[in-house]
Amino acid sequence: LGAVPPVRAAFHRMVRRARPEALAGAALHWGVEYRGELAGEMVLDDIRWGGHRSASAGYWVDSAVTGRGVGRTALRLALDHALGPVGLHRVEVAVAVDNATSLAMVGALGLREEGLRRAAVFIDGAWRDHRVFAVTAPEWGPSGVVREP
Repeated sequence: LGAVPPVRAAFHRMVRRARPEALAGAALHWGVEYRGELAGEMVLDDIRWGGHRSASAGYWVDSAVTGRGVGRTALRLALDHALGPVGLHRVEVAVAVDNATSLAMVGALGLREEGLRRAAVFIDGAWRDHRVFAVTAPEWGPSGVVREP
């Protein structure tokens, strides 16, 4: 059959690692497809039920398809699902301060900026600051963007 493409292999490893979380109702994972090829991953994790009904959204998109709206569409669909049928009240997204593409993406969807987490995530050998954005179910509109107040 030949070698498994690196993006697909990485996704398969993630699925094996994430299975216990998903079975416990603490995470939802999706593969992101573009033109029939695996192009990234969308995750709702740290799902908390009870009085919180909240989650964190995370994602990555293959650099070969960056700038084509793939990530924005994946995040919009995940938010539609999380804040609709899943029944969550709130989803937050933390974005590295130097990730201009992702910052533009959450901005285009109208997520509310809530603050800065200093040295929040260890990436490429260093602790990176992240800006935090969020949206609640009442704010999320049927068009897949935040409703105007």
